Amino acid sequence: MKFLIDNAVSPKIADALKAHGFDAVHVRDYGIQDANELLISARHAATVHELPFYHRDPFDRMLIAQALSEPLRLLTADGMLAQYSELVMRVT
Repeated sequence: MKFLIDNAVSPKIADALKAHGFDAVHVRDYGIQDANELLISARHAATVHELPFYHRDPFDRMLIAQALSEPLRLLTADGMLAQYSELVMRVT
């Protein structure tokens, strides 16, 4: 399972997960030299369209759609996002 760490969560969480052998990336890492970018695909856009409106922020909804489509685990400080799936975990 891959972990995608939300911008509201410290990048240290991604570092800690990596240190324990997990495949983790913080959203801030995208676009930096060695990071693999996760481009927005038509499948992601279609998934956004199908999401219930628990949360209205379009960027957060796209992160949810990517997590559901890939699948990736999304770690976030935003408790409202955890309503979408067990792939979304609230961390503090």
